[in-house]
Amino acid sequence: MSVTRRQFLVRALAGGAGAAAAAALPACAPDTAPAPLVDVAAPVNGRLTLALSRYPALARPGGAVRARAPGLADPVLVVHAADGTFAAMSSTCTHQGCPVGFEGGEVVCPCHASTFDLQGRVTRPPAVQGLTAYAAFHDPALDEVAVDLVAGDPGFPRWSEGAVVFPLADFPQLAAAGGSVVGRPGGAPRPLALLVVALAGGAHVALDAICTHLGCTVGWDAGRGQVICPCHDSRYALDGTVQQGPATRALGTYDVTADALAVTVHVPA
Repeated sequence: MSVTRRQFLVRALAGGAGAAAAAALPACAPDTAPAPLVDVAAPVNGRLTLALSRYPALARPGGAVRARAPGLADPVLVVHAADGTFAAMSSTCTHQGCPVGFEGGEVVCPCHASTFDLQGRVTRPPAVQGLTAYAAFHDPALDEVAVDLVAGDPGFPRWSEGAVVFPLADFPQLAAAGGSVVGRPGGAPRPLALLVVALAGGAHVALDAICTHLGCTVGWDAGRGQVICPCHDSRYALDGTVQQGPATRALGTYDVTADALAVTVHVPA
């Protein structure tokens, strides 16, 4: 990186007191800055496109940028690995919300030294949940990188015509009270993660599965009867309302219908 985290803080903090504060950074803080933040065009059909000629920090192997685009809640980290391949993932550390950087072949949080591999998986705590990974494709003819924001999780149903259908033959946990599924449906008009929970009497509820605090993926704890974020223990009721912080905003909810064969979550375009 051209400017390390320590150098940035030394320059940003005024006078001798600022320099002294930077020198006193905890030993656990790595000498890595967040990847440069760049503005890119809004996604088209769920794809973000970056022309390498416009982003020299991404054009070189070992480089990375955080791409900010209209309609995206958070920037996307796009990485140019040393072997010439590209990777993309969410750019906010799931530990305490710091913007991440890329150094030495790994994604690094400048605040508390959490690291992640190029699939977004945690390789060193204190983070306990990985970054959301997206498929990235390089077109040598156009010298562009495309990031698919709505590819979805393998084996998870795809969004189609305003709905995500869960056949009970494939998702038997939704046939019994307390069962749940969580994941990202492919093909959605926007980045989307769903949590679907089976209730007594054959009813179901569906919620956004992304914690409104720092973007970790929530899950259903049947024993506690709550939706819980594994990163910072935010808790929600099944109507999406916050029951325990640090989250302050409710999770979105979706209409659900079910019959003997499938559970259908209705997600408008």
